[in-house]
Amino acid sequence: MTRAPELTVHGGVGGTTARLDDLDRAAGLLHRTAERLALGGARLALAAADVDWVAGALVSPGTFGPAAGSLAAATLGPHGLAAVTARAELLAGGVAGAVAAYRAADAAADASVRAVRLELGRVAGLAVLAAGVGLVVSPLTPVLLAGGALAVKATGPQGVPAPVGEVGADLLWRFTANDALVETVVGAAPGVLSPAGSGPPGLWLPGHPPGGSAELAALLALGGAGLTRLTGRGPYLSEPAGPPSVVVRPALNPATAPAGVADLLRRSPSTDEAAPRVHAERIVAPDGKVSWVVSVPGTSQWSPKAGTNPFDLSSDVRAMAGRRTDAAEGVLLTMRRAGVRPGEPVMLVGHSLGGITAASLAADPLLRKEFHVTHVVVSGAPVAQFDVPDDVQVLALEHQQDPTPRLDGADNPDRPNWITVERDLSADPFVEAAHGRRPLIAHHQAVYGSTATALDASTDPSLAHWRAGAAAFLARPGDEVEAFNATVTRP
Repeated sequence: MTRAPELTVHGGVGGTTARLDDLDRAAGLLHRTAERLALGGARLALAAADVDWVAGALVSPGTFGPAAGSLAAATLGPHGLAAVTARAELLAGGVAGAVAAYRAADAAADASVRAVRLELGRVAGLAVLAAGVGLVVSPLTPVLLAGGALAVKATGPQGVPAPVGEVGADLLWRFTANDALVETVVGAAPGVLSPAGSGPPGLWLPGHPPGGSAELAALLALGGAGLTRLTGRGPYLSEPAGPPSVVVRPALNPATAPAGVADLLRRSPSTDEAAPRVHAERIVAPDGKVSWVVSVPGTSQWSPKAGTNPFDLSSDVRAMAGRRTDAAEGVLLTMRRAGVRPGEPVMLVGHSLGGITAASLAADPLLRKEFHVTHVVVSGAPVAQFDVPDDVQVLALEHQQDPTPRLDGADNPDRPNWITVERDLSADPFVEAAHGRRPLIAHHQAVYGSTATALDASTDPSLAHWRAGAAAFLARPGDEVEAFNATVTRP
């Protein structure tokens, strides 16, 4: 019997930030309660000074004494309004202070971790620089270079013997499975690339990927792009030559609304397509309300030299560096020409570059003025650095062995509107049996599809809350769906 994948859910209604927000609200409620209690105590004090109340002492001195004592106890006694008000205000201040201290400590810890990683990178960069200088001036350099050339030639066209390649793949699999290690390497890289604190960190790969290794070139270039985003400096690849060309056509096959997250991810066009397309679906509910699902393709061209296809490595790099891309412009033009109207809720869905593009658009204030993006669903995408507003619900799927989501060197936010679902593929023998320990199989769309299927079956409270909020985009009886495909090309 096949065991269901184990998922770890971060954020959402059960996340740390959500619990802190609940404590903040509790502190506010306690403060408002204290204010009302204080107001009640003030009214009782005024009643004690009222002329008619004082006159009662002359009319009925026998009953006035006990009544006056009860009033004094209710106002100033150890269990009276004044004491209860003070305790409520003290508790409210304590809760608010604890929440503020936790948030400040968390922010300080994050800043310290980033600083330590950067300093480690600088130390490593200086060591590499010193080693390089030593190699250049060493009299043994010609011998080492000649020996290296002979060794590469002897191993065949791939340059790596099969056993060495298997060991390397296994080591890379183990490396990418360690979240902290990957993020430490990414965080240290700016210092490695610029050990003296100057110079442009970030990676620029002119021409085509070296040795035909598209996957390796993509990882390196994406890592460099993440560094430029973190540091705010560095070269970027392929400035846009102008707005892309977009042709929108009705989809040939009749469409049905997605049933769940697995269906949503299947809407993301495959990166194997020669001409990747943006897919848009107009969903009309029985009550006439309209919502849209817009699916964005991932990277289909791995050369860092920009061509006619905007869903390429240059868009990966620019998007990760926080720059506008032709891919994002193509999605924006698709939404306009497909007929998305202001106020109609939009869900953006994407894998890898598609997810990066979706998050960047949701964080774009200009797009939010034109379109009402309410949900973003991404898989295998480094999106932690995008400032997605709190009124946009983000659902991010990540595999522990997939290095791509960690190329921004940061954890996804833990917020009520942001849910991250993680899956450890090493704990699933079926994935390894089917695909082996190929390092980038963890990034494959089909594997993320199986994770989404498990997510749809999950009863986690955060996921249940997300599904309820995304009901307008999921299949319901009586829905009518119209689908469009858009081809996007650079000029």
